[in-house]
Amino acid sequence: MSSESDDPSCLSSPATEASAATTTATAADPVAAETKDAVVDSSLEAPVETKGETKSSVEYADVNLDLDEEDTGDAEFQTNLQAAQAGNTDAMIAVADAYWYGTAVAGNLKRAFMWYQRAADCGDMRGFYGLGWMYEHGEFVEKDLIRARENYEVADKGGHDGAKQRLYTLVLSLIRDGMEDETRLFTPELMETLYAAQCGDADAMIKLADEYWYGTTSVRNYEKAVHWYQQAAHNEHPDGYYGLGWCYEHGQGVPIDLRKALQCYERAMNLAHESAKGRYEELLARVPKEDASGACEGAQESPQMETREDTDEEGFEALF
Repeated sequence: MSSESDDPSCLSSPATEASAATTTATAADPVAAETKDAVVDSSLEAPVETKGETKSSVEYADVNLDLDEEDTGDAEFQTNLQAAQAGNTDAMIAVADAYWYGTAVAGNLKRAFMWYQRAADCGDMRGFYGLGWMYEHGEFVEKDLIRARENYEVADKGGHDGAKQRLYTLVLSLIRDGMEDETRLFTPELMETLYAAQCGDADAMIKLADEYWYGTTSVRNYEKAVHWYQQAAHNEHPDGYYGLGWCYEHGQGVPIDLRKALQCYERAMNLAHESAKGRYEELLARVPKEDASGACEGAQESPQMETREDTDEEGFEALF
């Protein structure tokens, strides 16, 4: 990343905060060095220049370097290196950061990875965060978002301040790529709603459908909104029919089908939905004048913005 200062101490690493000095071990007592909590800006980017080789698909066990082959650096680096070799995790992070940026020693992503790994093996959450960052951005290792997520999760559960934001951002990317289910972003309350809906609670089905329609705490997904409106309609919930009618009218999650939209609005109206009659009559008046494939395009208000208001049973099975 481009720094606002030429001073290397201003740089942030995968495991440390940009505004805090990199944690180092003291020469007098490296083991007693103060542990600083890492707080990482969600906009943190990797350095513009990265040094070291890139290796495709690396297992942790493959990265094992001879400590006698460590590069020489300045006096502070040597102090940290000795403390890291003695098991001080603060020093391990300092050494990994030095290799990451090449500030006190020649940049070496392979050795940076190794020291983040060793810190993680010792239970240091900054090590897991550093590994997550390197997997996320493909630094030394091949880019692997799933493994990045796993490391961020460990760091987050272990109390790393910056991991939650990176995990949230990464999960969003995975959802958009179809590699993750959006329920990972659900709040505890919404998870309870999902469980209730799966157990047959029609009101919970509507709440879940609305959540997918709006995308307020997850990712907007019209197809899943349609699914839960359908499930609620199966349970004769007027909002289920009204929501389905809206989706068929506007082509959200299903192809535009004005006939089915009319059927759904009529059913909702017969189940005493307050707004269904108005939408039914408005759509009925337009249908003969407009081509069904292009009718109503562009309307984007919510199916539940109006407070949601009965026909023969025949014909409705085709809606599901």
